[in-house]
Amino acid sequence: KLVLAHPGGGKDEFNARIARVAAHAGLHLDTSGSGIDRLGILRRAIDVAGKEKLLFGTDFPINDPAVYVHGALFEGLAPDEYAALFGANFDRLVGGPRPCGTTAPGSEPRCRTAEGGTT
Repeated sequence: KLVLAHPGGGKDEFNARIARVAAHAGLHLDTSGSGIDRLGILRRAIDVAGKEKLLFGTDFPINDPAVYVHGALFEGLAPDEYAALFGANFDRLVGGPRPCGTTAPGSEPRCRTAEGGTT
């Protein structure tokens, strides 16, 4: 499992990166850094590589997370695509749900308990 950071600064770089992610089963792409502010980039990434290949990221504290959250929400993705982007893909890659209080928008709350189970 490997995460390629940053979609890229321009259309050609983004298309090359998402093609690379699509071509390799264990390769994923995070949304941090430059490129994600281009309208339609998330839709294109999902259409080319699949919703299971993207991880939400913001480059905080360098960038304001609100820009990335609202940019993603403005894309008008399906609820299952948002759930994958905002947490389900990360859960799958690391082998379990996040700690309580970090539920992805549009998904059912799931928390890790002190005993290691989920609620």
